[in-house]
Amino acid sequence: MKTGRRVIAILFFILGSISSGYSQRVAIKTNTLGWLTASPNIEGEFVLNSHFTLGMSVAANPLRTEKLKTTFTHFQPEVRYWINRPMVSHFVGLTAFANNFNMRFDDVNHQGDAFAAGFTYGYAWILSPHWNIEATLGVGVLHYRQFKYDVGTAKPASTNDRRTMLAPIKLGVSFAYILR
Repeated sequence: MKTGRRVIAILFFILGSISSGYSQRVAIKTNTLGWLTASPNIEGEFVLNSHFTLGMSVAANPLRTEKLKTTFTHFQPEVRYWINRPMVSHFVGLTAFANNFNMRFDDVNHQGDAFAAGFTYGYAWILSPHWNIEATLGVGVLHYRQFKYDVGTAKPASTNDRRTMLAPIKLGVSFAYILR
C-alpha cells in the first residue's frame, strides 16, 4: 500500500513539472458523487497544450457497517481533448483505471481487483475565474477477478469469479479549483 502511494505522489510531481513548462494552469478537483458513497477522492489535471490535458485521480473507501464492509483503492488517469480550450466547455477523453477491493455484502466476501479502459465525454461550466463545475460520463471495457466466498468459509485457493464486460467506468460531477 505504501509503494502505491509513493508511485502516485511521484507521478503527480513529474506531471506537474512537465506541464508547468507550457502553462501554469492546473486544476485540483473532487468528485461529489464519490463523496456521496463515502469515497474520499482527489484529482489533479494538468494542461499539456492548447487542447489537451492530463488528469490523474485517486480514491479510497474505508466504509464499515454491521452488514456492509468495503475497502478499496482506485487510480484513474485520463487524457482529454478540449473542443474549445482546456477546462472550458466540451471534452472527449481516453481513460483507464486500476482498482483493488475487499468487500462484504450481507454474508458474501468479494476480494480482488478490476481494470478498465474506455472513452469519456464531459462538459465544464465556468463559475468564476478559479472555480468550475464539471460533469463526466465514461464507458469502456471492464475486467475484474475476485475471490468470492461466504463468510465463515475458507477463502478459495485461486480466484473463482472473473468477467470482462462493457460497463460505465466513470461518472462524475466535480468541483474544480483552477490554479493560474
